Amino acid sequence: MKTRIISAILAGAMLLSLTACDFGNLIGGSDNSTERDAQDAARNLEAEQRQREADEAARGITTAAPDAPTPPPSIKVGENIDLGDINWRVLAVEDGKALLLSEYVLEQRSFHNVATENVTWETSEVRAYLNGEFYERFDDEVKARIIETTIEDPAYDFLSGREGNDTGDKIFLLCAGEVMKYFGGGVLCLKTPSPRVGRDADRNARIWFLRSTSTTGGCTIIMGTGQFAPGPRNTNYWIRPAMWVSL
Repeated sequence: MKTRIISAILAGAMLLSLTACDFGNLIGGSDNSTERDAQDAARNLEAEQRQREADEAARGITTAAPDAPTPPPSIKVGENIDLGDINWRVLAVEDGKALLLSEYVLEQRSFHNVATENVTWETSEVRAYLNGEFYERFDDEVKARIIETTIEDPAYDFLSGREGNDTGDKIFLLCAGEVMKYFGGGVLCLKTPSPRVGRDADRNARIWFLRSTSTTGGCTIIMGTGQFAPGPRNTNYWIRPAMWVSL
């Protein structure tokens, strides 16, 4: 009997030992599995991050950036530019536009053919010509750059002229005030040679029209000396067109 009890005790001890080993292996195996799962998850995240970076790099290579807007040409007051087969002097640059005056007198025309009509710039034939036939000589690209501008026709006491109505023009003649502003000299131009002198392509001095009126409804001209003078409106003097253009 005693022998059977001892044997039972030994058998129970062995069973407990085996159970403890199996339980330890079970716990250890669970820990190892959790660690492997964490490592796998980290590798997956790293791989996903690399893939995202590769995708972004690929998009940056294959997607063309939009073209930057072309900056306006850099021009300065006093420079000359060619536009529409005409050489122009830059009189002013402001707010993305430039005021141009033909460098040379271009052609001879009268201000208004009918000597007995008391006209201003608004009703003159030269205005109709400049904004019609003359304007139409330009191609569409140049026309798109020419800006229609409100043109004033002020009166000047020293010319004994009269004020005209404002007009909207693409091409125009300078007034006496603009000549003094852009060429200097005030009413009298004492500098020799005068910067106001209009010249043809052969550099010969020519008389040229302004849009300002003068004594008895006549026109204002710039003499070959650069001085202001009254002139008959139906005489064929020279013209120097002016216009504002976008840059």
